Amino acid sequence: MNRRLNENHIAQIINDFSDSESEGIGDTTQENILEEVGDISDCESIHSEHNSASEIEESDESSAAESAEDTTSNSFYGKNRFKWSKTPPHSSRIRQHNIIEERAGLKGPALSKNEMAPIETWELLLTDDIIQLIVQYTNQKLEAKYISPLIRPYYAKNIDSCELRAYFGLLLLTAIFKSNHEDVRSLWASDYTGRDIFRGVMGLNRFLFIHFNITFDDLSTREQRKSTDKLALISEMFDKFIQNCSNNYTCSEYLCIDEMLVKFRGRCSFRSKSKPGKYGLKVQCMCDAKTHYLYNAFINTGKPLIQRNSSQSVPTQDVLKLTEPVYGSNRNITGDSWFTSIELVDLLLQKGLTYVGTVRKNKREIHVSFSLIRQGPWNLPYLDLYVTKHWYHTYQKRTRV
Repeated sequence: MNRRLNENHIAQIINDFSDSESEGIGDTTQENILEEVGDISDCESIHSEHNSASEIEESDESSAAESAEDTTSNSFYGKNRFKWSKTPPHSSRIRQHNIIEERAGLKGPALSKNEMAPIETWELLLTDDIIQLIVQYTNQKLEAKYISPLIRPYYAKNIDSCELRAYFGLLLLTAIFKSNHEDVRSLWASDYTGRDIFRGVMGLNRFLFIHFNITFDDLSTREQRKSTDKLALISEMFDKFIQNCSNNYTCSEYLCIDEMLVKFRGRCSFRSKSKPGKYGLKVQCMCDAKTHYLYNAFINTGKPLIQRNSSQSVPTQDVLKLTEPVYGSNRNITGDSWFTSIELVDLLLQKGLTYVGTVRKNKREIHVSFSLIRQGPWNLPYLDLYVTKHWYHTYQKRTRV
């Protein structure tokens, strides 16, 4: 049979088919046609109506991969259909959302002083109001502990601001001499093995008395505050210190967020177990990437007494809490894989901030081909993402900041 048909033959076949259909022969003709192609139709119709979870996952991934592998498309798509642009933004000039209007440097009380001695710099962070509150709360505890002055030992008297500053100075000296874990009695030893400066400032019994009785909060309202704040014993002084840090310095355009562990093995309900100190208190910090200046921080107390907002992850809430003082300043935040997520990036963009971070490949927004870029430490694939303020996102290899 000649399979090459001209226009006249095709028109004749159509006319014959329409005539046969009008005469009632169309059903048989259609059956004959189905019989001829029956092998193909059977292969397409015979399938199981039940799809296992793995089959559904594979089909979803394959469809996402097929859509991402489309050469005509200008985007990559993650597992949840998150869109990534293949075209990087033009870097001809600085974008408006990256322009910093504030100049980094001293401000407030620190700017009013031309030349500062070390003691004056220290007093900018631990101000007189903090010292006076500590003196007031400590004497309040001593008066409640020793009702009658007659039963007090000779070294158990009320303290003043001058003596409290001397106590803080001795603590700094122990850190300078790397004597944090040294027996305190050896520092006051008088057999030429101790340090004369410690004995010259105050006696050993007086130092230990202040050390074990110093208080940073009001005892009369402590129990009420502990019901909503795990840091009720030190939160007032810690917040004042962090406020002084931000009042005396304007940070640069690059900020870094990370956590540090203050070694501590005492009794504490929110003590963390982590490296390098194994046990301690975890502090979330935001610092200036250029000068290493501490700009904002808070102590991680574990699960809060007041339930967190369940719509956001814990790392996202931590970053938003740290970056709150710099909202709308067009600065850039850098974080590691613990903090980085697409959710965080979108929220920071709404707050007038940009973000650079390392994200793991198990995020739902990440395309499968992104994990082939390189291998990170401990054989964990990761990406260094640079996210712009536009809706589309660009991925590229970057070094850690």
